[in-house]
Amino acid sequence: MTLRDDFARVARGLADEARRVWSETRPNDNRALAEIFRPELGPTPEPLRRLLEPVVAVAALTALGALGGVGAAALAVLLLAGALAYLIITYVFGVELGLNVPGRPG
Repeated sequence: MTLRDDFARVARGLADEARRVWSETRPNDNRALAEIFRPELGPTPEPLRRLLEPVVAVAALTALGALGGVGAAALAVLLLAGALAYLIITYVFGVELGLNVPGRPG
């Protein structure tokens, strides 16, 4: 058994594993964002499906909007906290913050 045989055996094993993983994770009729507007409700009767699809879609879009708003508010608070920390360090403690390296002319 040579090193070449070992590498060939490992390469075959990796190729087989890659084919197995690809076959299990291959998207089947993937509609991605279309699921937001026409959610998959499973074995639901058609009249109930016509009622529930818009309700679920509106609930999903409302949740996305609310979470986006929370994220934007969190970013604003983070920027405000950073600005306040900068102001406290520079004005209250008198530390000069800069990007130049000490000891080098610049």
